[in-house]
Amino acid sequence: MKKLIFAFCLLATPVLGDEFASPWSKSLKSEARLIGGGEAPGVGLLAGVEIHLAPNTLTYWRNPGDAGVPPIFNFEGSENLKSAKVLYPAPSLLSEGGVMAYGYEDKVIFPVLVTPQDAARPVTLRYKLDYATCEKICVPAKADGELSLQNQGGSAQTDILAALARVPKPVPLGAVDPLSILSVSPSATLLTFDVTVSANEAAELFAEGPDAVYFAVKKSDGQHFTITAQDVPADMKTAQLKLTLVTKSAAIETLVDVKLTP
Repeated sequence: MKKLIFAFCLLATPVLGDEFASPWSKSLKSEARLIGGGEAPGVGLLAGVEIHLAPNTLTYWRNPGDAGVPPIFNFEGSENLKSAKVLYPAPSLLSEGGVMAYGYEDKVIFPVLVTPQDAARPVTLRYKLDYATCEKICVPAKADGELSLQNQGGSAQTDILAALARVPKPVPLGAVDPLSILSVSPSATLLTFDVTVSANEAAELFAEGPDAVYFAVKKSDGQHFTITAQDVPADMKTAQLKLTLVTKSAAIETLVDVKLTP
C-alpha cells in the first residue's frame, strides 16, 4: 500500500517549468521557445528565440537567398518593454534542391537585446514568431509564448552569448583586418560589381540591398566575388549594400554605396 501511495504521489507531482525558458511551441519539422539570458556585463538584459530543427531541415536568415521567407518576430503585448532588438547570427550557404538558401540547420538562437521601460521593474516578454522550415518542401511554422526576464540567466545566458558572438561585427570598407572587404568596384557588365576580400580561411559573401532589388553573389575564388543586381526599378540610381562576410570562426558586415546606372 505504501508503495502504491508513493507511486501515486510521484504521478500527481506537477513538473516544474524552466524559469529561464518558455514552453516549446512544436511544429511539423521544428520547435521554438523564448529563453532568458539575464543581465550580461557590457550587453544589458538578454533574451533569445531558440529554434530546433528536424534532421535535414533548414530555416532562414533575414535574407533567405534565392527562395524562402525570413523569420518575423513580434513582441506586442509585452509588459514594461521599451524595445526588443533581434540580432541575426551569421548564416550558412545551403543548397535547397539546387536553389541556394541563406540560413541555419540543426538549431539557431536569435539574440534579443531587451530595454525595459523602467529598469527597476521586471520585463514580461511575450513573443510571436512566424517562420518557415524546409526539407523537400517548405512548411510554415508559428510559435508564441511568454517569459518573465530575470537578472540571472542560468545556462541560457551562455547559449545566448555564444549566439551573440556569431552576429557579424561592423567593419568599414578597406579595413586592414584579417577578415575584411577591401574593395567594391563596378565591372564591365551593367549592374555587376567586383568584390575583393581579405580572409585567412574559406569565406562566403552575402549581399543585401533595398527590398525591391535582389543581389546575386558568385564566388570567383577565395578572395574575389561578383555581385549582380536584379529587378532594379528604373528610377533607382543608387543603393546601399550591406555585405556580410562569413568564415567558420568569424563574421563581419560592411555598408557600401553603389551606383546602379552607368
